[in-house]
Amino acid sequence: MDRIKALKMLKFTAIPIIFMILCMLAYWDISPEYEAHKANIANTSEKEPVAKVETTEDVTWQDKVKEIASLNSPPTEKFDSIVAYAKKYPSTKAEIKEFEDYIIAEYKNKTYLADVQNDEYMLGNIFKATVVNKYYGEEETPINDFVFGFYQNSNYTFKGLESTNSNAIKYNERQMDHALAAIEN
Repeated sequence: MDRIKALKMLKFTAIPIIFMILCMLAYWDISPEYEAHKANIANTSEKEPVAKVETTEDVTWQDKVKEIASLNSPPTEKFDSIVAYAKKYPSTKAEIKEFEDYIIAEYKNKTYLADVQNDEYMLGNIFKATVVNKYYGEEETPINDFVFGFYQNSNYTFKGLESTNSNAIKYNERQMDHALAAIEN
């Protein structure tokens, strides 16, 4: 008896739900408002975001950093743009070595977070760290660990998520010190 009752209840609830879904689908297929909404979505997806930057082969990474730094966008959008560019950047082994040496020198000199308001400087650091980190991928090496800490600290301070002397930054720096000791040995 309960089974028959349950089937009847299911039948009476499922049929209206299916009918409602079919009506909605039919409405969306013929509704002028829906067509206008689809056209609006297509138009906005064709427009480029403010911080997106087109790449050309004549532009150096330094030019790209300057261009993104000069955009009238919030730091988060600038950060996203430089990281997207860095992930596509075709680096050479010589550049990787140059970027590694630069990152280590900036950290040792304690200058890498000295001017977090300087967009061009910070974006350049983030670019270099991203390129090096992309080169090593998931490989756990002292240099990759070091560069990742550099990247995180540059990211957090540039976006204003952490102050230069916050506990998170100091923790990452202790990790970077361990990685640096392993690099130098």
